[in-house]
Amino acid sequence: MSATGRLNKMQRRFIEILMEPADSQPPGEIAQRIGVSVKTFKKYCNDVHLLQLAYQQSTMQSFSRLPRLLLVQTAKAEEGDLNAAKFVLQHAKEMGLATMESDHLTTEDVIRLIKEIVREQQEGEVGGGL
Repeated sequence: MSATGRLNKMQRRFIEILMEPADSQPPGEIAQRIGVSVKTFKKYCNDVHLLQLAYQQSTMQSFSRLPRLLLVQTAKAEEGDLNAAKFVLQHAKEMGLATMESDHLTTEDVIRLIKEIVREQQEGEVGGGL
């Protein structure tokens, strides 16, 4: 990363390659694809900041597909599908959007929570992203 905190072209390419489907390539081949030496590639691999950026970008890419899935699962939960409700609530818990302090939630409570979570995610999409 430069002194200004921006990634250079090779660092951006490194992150892109990390996000590709996993296949085992020797470090030399990956370094060549990025356009850096093996030594620089290994330096990138040990750069916690670069790895965190790659993880964040990968996570955001994965979660960008979730709102549609959450809407489908919400509809299923409203129809009484407990597995759909469990999926949505587990996602919400992992994202810190909901906490399950009680095991005594009613069906109405579950549906209300799911709708709130979906609405918050949709508002987050409109409000910005990366």
